[in-house]
Amino acid sequence: LFRSMFNPDDRHYAYTAGTVEDYQKPMLIVDGKVANYSGVNPQYTADSKILLTIQNPGNNVVLANGKPVVSAGLSVERVTPGTTGSRYAVIMRKRNVNYEGVGTLYLDGKEVPGTDGAMDITFSPDGQHYALRCKNPEARTFFMVIDGKKGAEYQSVADKVAWSPDSTKVIYQISSSGRNFVVVNTEEFAVGLVGSLSRDPIVFPQTG
Repeated sequence: LFRSMFNPDDRHYAYTAGTVEDYQKPMLIVDGKVANYSGVNPQYTADSKILLTIQNPGNNVVLANGKPVVSAGLSVERVTPGTTGSRYAVIMRKRNVNYEGVGTLYLDGKEVPGTDGAMDITFSPDGQHYALRCKNPEARTFFMVIDGKKGAEYQSVADKVAWSPDSTKVIYQISSSGRNFVVVNTEEFAVGLVGSLSRDPIVFPQTG
């Protein structure tokens, strides 16, 4: 058994398992039946309508219910289902710089311009917004892309990102010129040290 996944309502499940003849050639099992295609790392979208897998062998094609949806790259770096609906994100390595892979973001199968250097993504609770952490491999700096808009480049951007419950605010930690800051949307606050970030409804009250 390589990896198993239940859908959000626990009515369906998928997993990969090695065959008796060759455990390194996994087969995909969906609801107890062998699928008619080969895919690994199964994940369901939030509405359970799409099963996302990575084609095996190759590791450079993302499948949605067995059909290729993203294939224009060297390898799949990350597949992240959205928090609601059928939305999903794929980070595909499209090139290498200084022996380091450079990712690009695809949302629902479509490439998002201006996301060269994509590393990981966090969706807002309502599924309508996203925060994408990126790296500029030439300058060795980091930056965030919020809903397609690129922010400033920093010495580092921490990989922990939090959204307010009403999805109006995103908070993350950055380092610049040796100093630490917490950024809320685009406003920077100098801090000494951040232990953790959380979506506290007292700090981020819901509106409306």
